[in-house]
Amino acid sequence: MREAVLDAAESVIRRHGVDRMRIVDVARIVGVNHALLYRHFADRADLIDAVSLRWLTKLQKKLETITASQGDPDTRLKEWFVTLYALLREKRMADPDLYRSFRLAADENRPYFGKHVAAIRWQVAKLVTEAMQRGNYRDSNPLETATVLFEATTAFHHPALIDDQAAADRQDILVLLLEMLTAGLRSTPGS
Repeated sequence: MREAVLDAAESVIRRHGVDRMRIVDVARIVGVNHALLYRHFADRADLIDAVSLRWLTKLQKKLETITASQGDPDTRLKEWFVTLYALLREKRMADPDLYRSFRLAADENRPYFGKHVAAIRWQVAKLVTEAMQRGNYRDSNPLETATVLFEATTAFHHPALIDDQAAADRQDILVLLLEMLTAGLRSTPGS
């Protein structure tokens, strides 16, 4: 039932926009009384959050696949950031109304959005740790290094910035930035 409701909510958001999504419209598509939806969702905002959270969970799983894969961690780290950028940009271009619900969650600093950001930062920290263990990067605090990488690439994954710049594919610039950042991680102090 929950998945059917989320599918219906996505459909309504695509058709009418996130601002005009109504619980009764979602219930009509599912074929139930709208009062039944309140058993699963506290209110309209809770339903919109659930739609965004479902998409974020899928995004997080795709990134985790890269994190958990084998191979050079430096290469996987770059792939991770490029994939994050590509998935966000793709969502913004192909599904702007659903992307707007995600952006609202970020703008309002919804608790699940903060958890999502923390979880994906841990993925970056895991890749950094692995690169340090293999001698690719000099030793430092992996979470601090992950935070620096995450902050340095904000223009390529912050919801508002992706929204503003989605028309131009900036992946080449991201790759160049990642090359520069990771080169700094490989260099020895004082060089």
